[in-house]
Amino acid sequence: MSTGTTFPSVMDVFTSKMAEQAVICDVKREAPPLPANVTMEEPVWKPTNHQLLIMISLSITSLMISLDATIVITSLTVWTHC
Repeated sequence: MSTGTTFPSVMDVFTSKMAEQAVICDVKREAPPLPANVTMEEPVWKPTNHQLLIMISLSITSLMISLDATIVITSLTVWTHC
């Protein structure tokens, strides 16, 4: 029962869609030129006083915690013998 009409296979449809996608992706667009006062250099990050204070306090807190842990570990042997 052939009516004479042929339907494209799934693979044919898929490859034609992929070819369309490739053509769309191959189009290269030029970026608009930068204004004269804009440079491409990356800005140098410099922490603010607030950020420095936060980092210093976190560092001191971390040091205090590690010292506390070493004191507790050292004194555990004394506690276990009592």
